[in-house]
Amino acid sequence: MQANVSRVSKNTGIMLLATACLLLGGLGACGSDAPKRDQDDVELLHGTTPQDASAGRIGNYKPSGRLIADTGFRPPADGFAFENYGITDATHDLTPAAVEQLFGKEVCASGSGVSCELIPPARAWMEEENDAMRAGHCFGMALSASRFYGRQLYPEGFGGQSPAQLALTGNAPLQRTIAQGSALQELPSIRHKALAGTPNEILDHMVAGMTARKPLYVLGLFRADGGGGHAVTPYAVEDRGDGRFAVLVYDNNYPGITRAVSFDRHANAWKFVAQSNPGDPQQIYAGQHHESNLALYPGVTPRGTVPCPFCNGANRSKSEKGAQQYNEIALEGDATNHAHVVITDARGRTTGYVNGKVVNEIPGAEVMRRLNNKTWKEDAEPVYYVPANRPVSVLVDGRSLRRPVVERLEFIGPGDRVAIEGIALRRGEHIRANFAGDGSSVSLRTDPAHDESPLLRVGIEDAPDSYDFALKAKRLTGGSKLNVRLDKPNYQFDIDTHGVKKAATYDVRFGRYDLAFERMTPTGTMTFRHPNLLLPAGTIAKLDYKAFSDKHRTLDLELEHNGHRTIEKLRG
Repeated sequence: MQANVSRVSKNTGIMLLATACLLLGGLGACGSDAPKRDQDDVELLHGTTPQDASAGRIGNYKPSGRLIADTGFRPPADGFAFENYGITDATHDLTPAAVEQLFGKEVCASGSGVSCELIPPARAWMEEENDAMRAGHCFGMALSASRFYGRQLYPEGFGGQSPAQLALTGNAPLQRTIAQGSALQELPSIRHKALAGTPNEILDHMVAGMTARKPLYVLGLFRADGGGGHAVTPYAVEDRGDGRFAVLVYDNNYPGITRAVSFDRHANAWKFVAQSNPGDPQQIYAGQHHESNLALYPGVTPRGTVPCPFCNGANRSKSEKGAQQYNEIALEGDATNHAHVVITDARGRTTGYVNGKVVNEIPGAEVMRRLNNKTWKEDAEPVYYVPANRPVSVLVDGRSLRRPVVERLEFIGPGDRVAIEGIALRRGEHIRANFAGDGSSVSLRTDPAHDESPLLRVGIEDAPDSYDFALKAKRLTGGSKLNVRLDKPNYQFDIDTHGVKKAATYDVRFGRYDLAFERMTPTGTMTFRHPNLLLPAGTIAKLDYKAFSDKHRTLDLELEHNGHRTIEKLRG
C-alpha cells in the first residue's frame, strides 16, 4: 500500500527500460537470460563510519561501481546540515499567512498576510497539517533540497550561500518553506502527478530523469507492510553489476552523508534499511513487482498559488473546475500509538483498516500515506479521500492501541469542515461518526464502556460570511449518540440529544454543553460564547444565528422536549 499515485504507462515503461538497458551496455542486460532472483536476494547496503542521529545509527555509503547517472548533487554541500525534525518550541510550521501564500487570498475570510483570518476549512487543514508534521518534515526537506539544487529557491534568501549553511533555529522563512513543501504532498494537484510502478520502472524513470538533467525527484519509501512513510532525494545511480544497482540518496534523517537504496533488476525488487539494525524487521523498507511500496514525485512545484481543494465553488481555481472534489478524512494523534479508521459508504463498501490490512472498496476513494517520518518507529494513520457529497460512516477502532489516547477526527470538504475533538479511547474501545456528504452534519456514537467529553465542530465557507460552530459536551454517558447539524438555508444550528443516554449516577456535568461560534465577515470576526447550556436527553435545540452581530448578541434558541416547545434567549 502506498500513496495514491499515477501508474507508469506501458509505452513509457518500455521506453525507460530500453534507455536504462542501453546505459548498462545493451538490451541483453535485461534479457530473458538474466538470473532469477526474489526479494530475499536483494542486498542491504550499509555504509562505513557510522554516525548517530535521532533516527538511529547509520554509516556513510561509498559507491565502488560505475555511476550510470549522476546529477552532481552531494549531501554535504547540497543537503541541509540539520536533520529531519518534528515540532519544537524553536520551530514554526504553517501560519495563516503561509496558507494564503500557498492558495491565494480566497482562504482568508478577512485580512491578508499576518492579519489573515482563515475560512473554517482552511483553518482545519492548517491545524491538521501542523499536527501531522509533529512526526517529521522529510517530504518538505527532500522537496526543498531539490528546489534549492534546481535554483527554484535560492539559499541567499534564507541566510547562506548553500543549503548546508542554512540554520533551522531562528530561520522562520526556511521553516515555513519546508512546512509548505511537506503539506504539498496531500494536495490533489501534486499527489496525482506522482508516479507509481514496479521497482524496475521506478529505477528506469530515475535514471532517465537524471540523464536528461530534469529537476531532482523526491522518492517516497514505505515498509513492506505499507507503513512508515519516508521521503529522500535521489541524485545518482551506481551499477553494482549482475543487475544490482544502488540509488544514492540524500536522507534528511542523516545530514551530510550518502545513503543508498538497493535495487535488483532481476528480482524487480528493492530494499532500504532505516538504521543499523537490519535484524529488526520494522527497520526494513522494501517492495517488489507491483507491490513496490514506492512513489516518485517530480521535484518541482507550481509557480504562484496552487488549486485549493477545500474552497467552495466560488473560490476554486480555474484549473480545478470540473475536476473530482474530495472529502478528506484524517485521524490526528500519536504517530506511534493510534486507532485505525474504517470508512463505510451507503452501500456498505469499506475503505480503511480491516483485519489489520488497508482495503479500498469505495469507488473513487483514495488512501494516502504521509511522508513525514523522522524515525522508523512512526507510522501515522493514512489520510483518506472520498468523493465529495457522499455520506459516510467512520469507525475509529482502538483494538490495536497499546495505551490510552486522545485523538481528533477531521472531515474537510469543499467549503466545509467537520471535526470531533477529544476522542478518548482505551484499548478495545471505539467510536462511530456519521458525516453528511456536504459536511453539514455529524452524529457521534460513543463507546458503551466509556463516558466521553467530546467537542463537535461544524464550519462552512459562505459568501459574504463564514461560520464555525463548536459544541462541547461536559460529559456524555457511554453508548450515547449526539447529533449536530448546520441548517444553512435557515441559518440554524441544530442539536439533537435524543440518542444521549441518561446517567446512572448524578453528575452535574451530564446534560451540560458549552456552545460557541464565530461569524467571519470581510471586515473581521465576531465570537459568540454561551457556556454551561442545559440540554436534557431527548431534546432538539435550534439556534437561530442569522441576526448575530456585535450589536445583537442575544439569540433565540428553540427547544423541543417531551412534546413541548419553548424559546430561550441566549446571551453570548
